[in-house]
Amino acid sequence: MSLPMLEELHLGYTQTDSLDALFSRLDAPNLVALSIEDVNPTVPRERFTFGLGINAEYLLSYCATGFSEHLSAVTRTSMPFPNLRQLSLHRVHATVTAFSLFMSAFPQLHHLSL
Repeated sequence: MSLPMLEELHLGYTQTDSLDALFSRLDAPNLVALSIEDVNPTVPRERFTFGLGINAEYLLSYCATGFSEHLSAVTRTSMPFPNLRQLSLHRVHATVTAFSLFMSAFPQLHHLSL
């Protein structure tokens, strides 16, 4: 889905199972502000593990690289959001490795909220 004029996106999710596939179909080259939030009212601590639909590791990896292992995802040859300047992550759960890869992909950020 092509949204070339989109500059700001807030994504609230309850399950991460297909988020990277959804993001892979989003063409928003002028996106400057991205907010990602886990909106589950309560999630037991033991469900924060990899592969249970709560962990945002695949989503963070896709946003950083343009590549996803999800079968429905479309792989890109470049970063999906090259003009990103503002980033907010609220209640986003992933491994330290996933966060490191994600953050290193956006050195041009002006505003960051965790």
